[in-house]
Amino acid sequence: RTAIRSHLNQKSVGLPITEMFIWGDDVEFFNRMTRNGFNGFYCPASRVLHKTKLNNNSDLLSQTKDQLWKAKFGIRNDLYNIRIQNGIIKMLRVLLWRLTVLNLRILLFKKSAKFTTLKVNTLSSLSVLAFYPKIECL
Repeated sequence: RTAIRSHLNQKSVGLPITEMFIWGDDVEFFNRMTRNGFNGFYCPASRVLHKTKLNNNSDLLSQTKDQLWKAKFGIRNDLYNIRIQNGIIKMLRVLLWRLTVLNLRILLFKKSAKFTTLKVNTLSSLSVLAFYPKIECL
């Protein structure tokens, strides 16, 4: 009976989304699990080991050129999570902010790799419009 219940629950939740492998995958999977009736717990004693010097995906102004490859995925995944959790209107508002206000901030305040950062922010932000990943099950 437990095996049948576990199998049905796994089918209703699915696996983490492969394409979201670097940032936001944990948030998306947790939200999907709780929407499907599983309990979520906060464990303040848990620790995460990041094998990088810095773990910041939101501050494009301080990221170096060699860190921008991760930002591409973080931007798209963040906008995807907003769309799933808050709806298309909220996601479009954040998308518009990224394409206007954030791009202006990059132009005005970014010290190096200014145009590469603009390109990454713009293309990654727009990529969410075609991002509809498949949720796989075992």
